[in-house]
Amino acid sequence: MQPNDNEFNLAGVMHAWRRQWKLIIVFVAISLAVASILLLLLPKQYEATAVATAGNPLLSDKAYLFNPNIDQLYSNYGNADDLDRLYGIANLDSTYKVIVDSFNLVDYYKSTGANNAIRRRKAVFGLKKDVEIQKNEVNQLTVSVWNKDPALAANIANSMIEVVQQITAAGLKKSNEQSLFLLDSTLAGLVSKYGALVGSGNNATGLQAGRNVALFDVEKTTLLEQIKQYQKTYSEVALASKNIQPALIVLQTASPWAKAGKPRVLAWLFGVLVASFSFGLLAVLLYDRKPL
Repeated sequence: MQPNDNEFNLAGVMHAWRRQWKLIIVFVAISLAVASILLLLLPKQYEATAVATAGNPLLSDKAYLFNPNIDQLYSNYGNADDLDRLYGIANLDSTYKVIVDSFNLVDYYKSTGANNAIRRRKAVFGLKKDVEIQKNEVNQLTVSVWNKDPALAANIANSMIEVVQQITAAGLKKSNEQSLFLLDSTLAGLVSKYGALVGSGNNATGLQAGRNVALFDVEKTTLLEQIKQYQKTYSEVALASKNIQPALIVLQTASPWAKAGKPRVLAWLFGVLVASFSFGLLAVLLYDRKPL
């Protein structure tokens, strides 16, 4: 049985490539030339990376400040759960919105829309494409920013770390303020109750005072102890609210790069070389294929 004329064999393939090798080379050269021109026309982008790790939130707890027996048990660094929480905050739209507003990125990304909210939203999407937030295996948070301005890229990366710090600190501050409000309200109630008790004792008749003197002293002592305890707790929470520790410990501040990182010219040209050469080989085989 004769083989089909349309089937290729290795000898025929090599013969076709040897005959058309100049055409393949020309095609590859043209492809590389076009790719080089396009890469030269693309705007250069610079990368800036800030690296931080989670701080220990327990360092802001009043137990750390007022218990000398356990302060040595606290590490300066948080754990993976703390980093996960901060990673989530860094990826919030609210974090990106603060950056967009701070650096007027609506104009940078040339966002268009019917109103400011739409333009701002488009700028947030543009910023998210230029920002890469990652966690690594050693509990570090990296914020990498790409931008046509190397200084702006570094400023945005550092600002994202700072915004996460501010959001976390604001949450702790609000929690402490709520605790202080409740403590103050409870303390005011106890002081008022104590004043009423003392007043009632002073105004009591001799017989009534004699019958209730033991109960009066116990209640008075109990209220005084409660007032002292609440005053102490209030002072501790007030001091702890002023001792809020950084949520992130910065390990590397982002700095402007002198050399552009995008487009990656060599990588792109190598890809074009491989793709055009492969396509050229395939095109020669298809062109050289004998009809039925």
